[in-house]
Amino acid sequence: MAADLKAEILGELGRGDEVAVAERLKSAAVTFAARIDSLEDAVPDAGDFLAWVLSETSDDAEAFLAVAFPILEYGRRACLDALSPTLRHVALATSAGRTDQAATRVTATCALQGQLCSRRIRSEL
Repeated sequence: MAADLKAEILGELGRGDEVAVAERLKSAAVTFAARIDSLEDAVPDAGDFLAWVLSETSDDAEAFLAVAFPILEYGRRACLDALSPTLRHVALATSAGRTDQAATRVTATCALQGQLCSRRIRSEL
């Protein structure tokens, strides 16, 4: 799924359709943040918690990254302007500073950062 989405995004960027890509990024961020917000407080044992959060958010995280990475490499003004607010939207969904903070969001912050780092490292190899 992510490979197909990335190919579509690259095609749109190649055609100069920056607005469509920016809208896809916003949509992916909203979907990803909503999935994080929907995680229930009743979760597996502490040892399985991080794995559970990753498995529950993996598809949406993958879709978000499939849009975000091509923007970082090939995007221009409209896409790059949309990047900061969408990252902020996802960060707020995972932020430990929220007043309604659930334990799942604290762990999701670590999980998201881990996914972003591992994908960046793999893409550089």
